[in-house]
Amino acid sequence: MMFGLEMASLRERQEAELEVAEMKMLRFSLGVTRMDRIGNEGHYTEVLEIKSERLD
Repeated sequence: MMFGLEMASLRERQEAELEVAEMKMLRFSLGVTRMDRIGNEGHYTEVLEIKSERLD
């Protein structure tokens, strides 16, 4: 999500806002809504599994 902003100095609030936007995009791409009540850890593990499948 940061696309070259790794070296930019961000305030903590700006960094948190980027993380929130990233999670919204992950949920949308996985077809998960907030009503499903799945924690963020569940999303990350699912994304990591998908990435590893694509790399194989």
